[in-house]
Amino acid sequence: MNGVWKGEGFPQEWKEGIICPIYKKGEKDTASNYRGITLLNTAYKVYAMIVEERLMKEMNERGALPDGQAGFRKDLKATFDNVEIDLLWEYLRKKGINEHLVTKIEEIYEETISRVRVDGRVSECFKTVYWRYRGDVQEGAGRSGQVRSGQKGMKEMLGNMEKYMRRKKLTVNVEKSKMMVFRKGGGRRKINEWRWEKDKIEEVKEFKYLGYVMNERNTAAAHVRELVKKANKIIGAVWGIGERKFGHDFRRRIMMFDSLVKSVMMYGAEIWGWREQEGLEGVQGKYLKWVLGVDRETPGYIVMEETKRDGIRIEAGKRAIRFEERLIERGECRILQECLKEKKERNRKRGAEIERMREGGRAMTDELVQRDRDVQVQERRTRIRESRYNGKYEKIITEELPKYLGRESRKERVIIARFRCGNEERENKYWNEDRIRVCRMCGEKKETIEHLLNECVELRERDESREEMLDEDGRGIE
Repeated sequence: MNGVWKGEGFPQEWKEGIICPIYKKGEKDTASNYRGITLLNTAYKVYAMIVEERLMKEMNERGALPDGQAGFRKDLKATFDNVEIDLLWEYLRKKGINEHLVTKIEEIYEETISRVRVDGRVSECFKTVYWRYRGDVQEGAGRSGQVRSGQKGMKEMLGNMEKYMRRKKLTVNVEKSKMMVFRKGGGRRKINEWRWEKDKIEEVKEFKYLGYVMNERNTAAAHVRELVKKANKIIGAVWGIGERKFGHDFRRRIMMFDSLVKSVMMYGAEIWGWREQEGLEGVQGKYLKWVLGVDRETPGYIVMEETKRDGIRIEAGKRAIRFEERLIERGECRILQECLKEKKERNRKRGAEIERMREGGRAMTDELVQRDRDVQVQERRTRIRESRYNGKYEKIITEELPKYLGRESRKERVIIARFRCGNEERENKYWNEDRIRVCRMCGEKKETIEHLLNECVELRERDESREEMLDEDGRGIE
């Protein structure tokens, strides 16, 4: 690689890539329904990464990246399908990039060839150009017009962009381009027509970019809905594995959730993490109920207290705070800084104390997270105290994880959990009629633990253990 950098020649095998088409959706005999994945020489990829790092360092130092390039600044891909390669070299030299570095980049794209491999067969080679740069286009958009509110302002900006693109000999893939209008309040949705030259641009209510789903109301609802869907799918796929391998170990079942499910649910938490998302909290609650073996209608606040779990909002809030800290430390993008400033102004209206803690650095951030955790515990214990369900649970709350959850026998854990969480007392199901809440053994008095242990004549006559009673009912025993 040092030899290539010094100009001793570019290996021919570095210039060849093998394209493997991966099916996406739609008709399988339509080429556009496949995404090409290019396999490249490993040594070439390492070399290209080094060159990219040096290029990005120079561009950042010279301010060559526009403010519009906010996220994923190292990603040089764009939605532009056709760029004259000479314009790219011209742009880099115009920005004052080191001539030797530009020459090395030019060398990479000289006579680059590819072959397509399908079902073990490889096609003839053909010349390809992969690299496209978005900075000049964004910079041009900034010069030609500002994004303004209203249909008229947006159409004016599109017109200016068309002129700029033609002048720079760039083309746009209209099929991949979408228009989304952010709206405030309710009311009837106005239908707009958007065009790029003669082609119509589709207006959508939701749009996914880099895995994050945005909607026209500028809320996290669409993204959270997508996360809930993915999380439930993962739980369904791994539940059986967990039962077979870790059914005896409560802690490993929780670790499995954190590693495979929670990690997926946290995507984009830097954006939505400041608010509690009921859908995501519900996914965790459902999983915990399954692991404990308790009924579906068991209140979530009892399940969370029994397992001593933090709500999803704790971890999500922590990520959101850390993200804002990094933005403040780097200060590299004006647009993000303006967004952060606006958000902080809104938060000041909600509470100066929270803002003081956020501005206080890492120690204050940890204090804020701990405060949120304490508030969460207080909230659920208040609900337990005021609940009509399982009124005795308040007396058996533990400060640490209950010891029975460390038992190897899942059968024993389930039995204890069901009794502690109130599942085995029909009296707790206050929403049912009185006749349904009577003792299942004697059919006389309301079914409570006290009645079963001390008063139920039928149970004493049968001399059955509590476990045998549950086995007869078919609940809580595997």
